[in-house]
Amino acid sequence: MKINTKTTMGIWLGILPALLIYTVFAILPILQSFYYSLMKWNGISEMTFVGLDNFVELLKDPDFWNSVKNNILVVLASVFGQVPIALLIAILLNRKLKGSRLFRTIGFLPVVLSTVVISITWNLVYNSKYGLINEFLRSIGLDFLTQNWLGDPDLALYSVLVVIVWQFVGLYLIIFLAALQNIPNEVLESAKIDGASEWVTTWKITIPMIWDTILVAIVLCISGSLKTFDLILQKMFEEDLVTIIEKLGLDHEETNDWLIERALEYIRQFYREPIKASEVANVVNISANYFSTIFRQKTGKTFNEYVNLLRVNEARKLLSETSLRVGVIANNVGFHEYKYFVEVFKKFTGMTPTEYRNLYNRELGG
Repeated sequence: MKINTKTTMGIWLGILPALLIYTVFAILPILQSFYYSLMKWNGISEMTFVGLDNFVELLKDPDFWNSVKNNILVVLASVFGQVPIALLIAILLNRKLKGSRLFRTIGFLPVVLSTVVISITWNLVYNSKYGLINEFLRSIGLDFLTQNWLGDPDLALYSVLVVIVWQFVGLYLIIFLAALQNIPNEVLESAKIDGASEWVTTWKITIPMIWDTILVAIVLCISGSLKTFDLILQKMFEEDLVTIIEKLGLDHEETNDWLIERALEYIRQFYREPIKASEVANVVNISANYFSTIFRQKTGKTFNEYVNLLRVNEARKLLSETSLRVGVIANNVGFHEYKYFVEVFKKFTGMTPTEYRNLYNRELGG
């Protein structure tokens, strides 16, 4: 069948909005990520092109290969956990059991829950002190089986895998139910008339007839498993950055030095903007109060004093090297109130901006 030009244009017009959205939110981020992978960049300072050095370093990193192993475990657990369980439950619910609609709803509910809700719920289940699992084991006299399910490195991944399987079984359950309901009743009835048992009917007729759907589910399962990150990330964010860095082997002082160094890089880049201590604290992922405390310890100044000193030093440079009006200079270095600029400038230099410029000009002329 030939498709005329008008039909072709209609097809392209129909596809174009989805194609644009996919390009903006999928293709471009992938290209941008590849561009960043060729750079040396900490997210704050200037980027430096390093070519494939990041990839070479990555292949030498044991943490990378450990993450590959963990990803393979997640994929295997998902494929051999979610798909068979979902298929078994779908076959049972397809037999028109009493209350099957309720069971379908319960089975699909984890799919629509947010990651935060799931994380909080399963943290209560796994909690080593008062979690559901350990409390149940204690209640039946099996205290020796209680574990720190999320704190033990040998158990943490497998504990998370249980949650991943539980979360997405409902998705494949609905897919398989839809496929099972499309099998003609005549085929199944013919098998029963011929004396086929339930097992033979399921294995020889039902599964082959929905095999294409099973393959699609496996592909979806693999692709989804490779993107499993949110549950693990949610668990990581329950500990603040200081604790995580300390676990990597840095002591308390080294941790604080690293945090303040990163904060100072950010401040030097954005001090001309109306930045606040809470904003910089968010950048280094610690509380504002803790940031203010260690900032003063490490720099000998409060956050505002440090930022104002940077601004005043820049203002002194502009006053001595340019003929810009004082009000323009104040605005350029981050002071949006002229009176406050003069007050701060005098505090650090002992004179007003105009007096400083006149003194500099006299010294230069003399």
